[in-house]
Amino acid sequence: MKIKIKLYDKKYFLKYIYNLLNFKTLKSMGIFNKRFVNNFFKNIFLRKKDKKESYLFMILSDGKIVGGLDLTQLSGRNFNVGAFIFKEYRNQGIAEKAIRKLFVFAKKKKVKKISGINDLNNLASIKLVIKLGYKKIKEEKGEIFWEKILK
Repeated sequence: MKIKIKLYDKKYFLKYIYNLLNFKTLKSMGIFNKRFVNNFFKNIFLRKKDKKESYLFMILSDGKIVGGLDLTQLSGRNFNVGAFIFKEYRNQGIAEKAIRKLFVFAKKKKVKKISGINDLNNLASIKLVIKLGYKKIKEEKGEIFWEKILK
């Protein structure tokens, strides 16, 4: 299985948004985290207005879209990452490979620190961020806040 990340282009963007707006698609993706969905759309529609850097990626497995990544500037060279994998492609190591590729991209953009948030009950995600070298910052309102210093 060959994993790539690709910045969104116009060809895929409208098709992707159409599918994302479909509740059945959201449900099949296992996305119930309102914060992620809200941030994703905020980054799509407001990124030019707020002057912050923001990058949206497709995750491709053997050329097929299997998920997405969002890398958004918080302040200075500190960024937040959000990720999702379509339900049928989970537990195959795709997220780990894609996020590692995102780290390479981030280093080229001179990103110093990457933050992330996940649900306290999402054990697979917790295991993944620990494996990727994130450090736990705090727990609050059912969520865990993480950060990773890029070297």
